Amino acid sequence: MFKESVKKKEGNPFYDPGYGTKDPRWIGAWWLGFIILGVAIFIFSLPMILFPKRFPGKKLPQSQQKKEEETKSPIEQLKDMGKAMKRLSKNPILICHYLGGVLRLNGIVGYYVLLPKYMEMQFRQSASKASLYSGPAGLIGMQLGILFGGIAIRKFKPRPRIMTGGIVIAESFSVIALIICMIITCPIHELTGTSSVTQPSFNLQNECNMDCLCTTKVYTPVCGPDGRSTYFSPCYAGCSGYNKTDGKEVFTDCKCVHDNIGEIITGDASKSYCGFECQWLITFIVVLSLGKLISSTARVANALVTLRCVDPADKSLALGALSGVFSLLAFIPYPLIYGALTDASCLVWEESCGKTGNCWIYDADKFRFLLHGVSAGFVFLGCVTDVLVCILSPRLKNLYDDDDDDDETKKDGKGVDESEIINKGGMLGVIKTGCEWQPQFFKCQ
Repeated sequence: MFKESVKKKEGNPFYDPGYGTKDPRWIGAWWLGFIILGVAIFIFSLPMILFPKRFPGKKLPQSQQKKEEETKSPIEQLKDMGKAMKRLSKNPILICHYLGGVLRLNGIVGYYVLLPKYMEMQFRQSASKASLYSGPAGLIGMQLGILFGGIAIRKFKPRPRIMTGGIVIAESFSVIALIICMIITCPIHELTGTSSVTQPSFNLQNECNMDCLCTTKVYTPVCGPDGRSTYFSPCYAGCSGYNKTDGKEVFTDCKCVHDNIGEIITGDASKSYCGFECQWLITFIVVLSLGKLISSTARVANALVTLRCVDPADKSLALGALSGVFSLLAFIPYPLIYGALTDASCLVWEESCGKTGNCWIYDADKFRFLLHGVSAGFVFLGCVTDVLVCILSPRLKNLYDDDDDDDETKKDGKGVDESEIINKGGMLGVIKTGCEWQPQFFKCQ
């Protein structure tokens, strides 16, 4: 709703463009959301400064107390970081986990960024309505999925193999949902002078409007008298008159429009797309939401894998490295990838002063196949790497217990039988060394 309200406001508050939100040239005040949310985040983050470094009465584990008492020089800290990075780079579970996250992030984020544009084009929704529909489709499903996933893990405490296998199954539903959404389409009346991907052609000019000196500088779609033919602008429809009655704009004396049997006649054209009925929008949103809900149940499990596949001392570095990898390999490439496939679907470009500007019209079928196909491909490759994590998952240790607490319990003589830990905690594939429990791919120094 917030995004819709922002989209309804003109991008330049000091300028009246002369057209409304349903016009394809409408942009909206996209920048206003950054200001409002930025100020809100700053205000609500101020109370965080008042929290103490450590809550009163909180007793640190003995191992962490020793680490805080030790003082190391900056050079020693850099050496320790280098050793930690080396350990992370040799961790096969972590590397596969990072790679899967990068692939999924490229596909999912890129898809949802272009989803409003896709809904505008495929389902003929205004920019504000497309934003209103696309937001809940992903957000509500994601929130419920994370909640259900966290509750399930807390209650059942699955073994590593079962938990990572569940990640593969949950993420696979994103692929299924994207494929189903690619099949869902509406009967779109192509712009007169263009055609779909099955019969690619582009020729807005014909013998009728050739002498009108029309350009693609401004996109003002009009609907012909047959109710099916949409023209790029009144100029390409050969219109010479204009009337506005009760807020409805009509162009008259259009000499290049078609009747119901396809013959060129002289008639009137209304300023809008030709209307069409499509009952698939709700189905599209429901399928997308269900796919997001099921796939989001794996978020808590993914976080556990990140934290439990590394040594306790490397948890912070693993999380920091995860953010760096995502920024470098996902948030930077995906705009380039999805920008390229969007441009590849363009039929009519804005041309002004010999320069090419924005895309006015997209090939609906080509855009549908590229958007869903590329996104499903990224998520599928992410699922393949999740399978590798599942194969290596018996090496995970202490999924639901802190190592420091286990060490303190052992020192107090109140530990439980080791075989019980292995059976109940899913500690398959770990080895007992002279100093602590470690995954098989680590060596105790």
